[in-house]
Amino acid sequence: MRATPRGHRRRPPDLHPSPVPTLPGPGPDRGRLEHCHRDLADPALRSQPIHLIAARWGLTDNARFSRAFRAAYGLSPAEYRSSADPGETLACRWTVRGSPAV
Repeated sequence: MRATPRGHRRRPPDLHPSPVPTLPGPGPDRGRLEHCHRDLADPALRSQPIHLIAARWGLTDNARFSRAFRAAYGLSPAEYRSSADPGETLACRWTVRGSPAV
């Protein structure tokens, strides 16, 4: 580990990273995921690839997006999209962690 000019050491990298994948930025992660969640259930957007829907909301790292989506909703984006009934909006049918809404 290199010392800084004043003799203070730099902070070492995290040895125990968070088990839940996070996206860059402090707050809009949840909002961006919710937008993707809604768009994946939209029958009008079925022809668009999942990575383009995620990129529209600023989520350009496909693996990170998929992990964060699964952590939030309990399904991968592809599983969620394929479970969508074309006549039903899943945003109303599902809540966080994939539990059926009551």
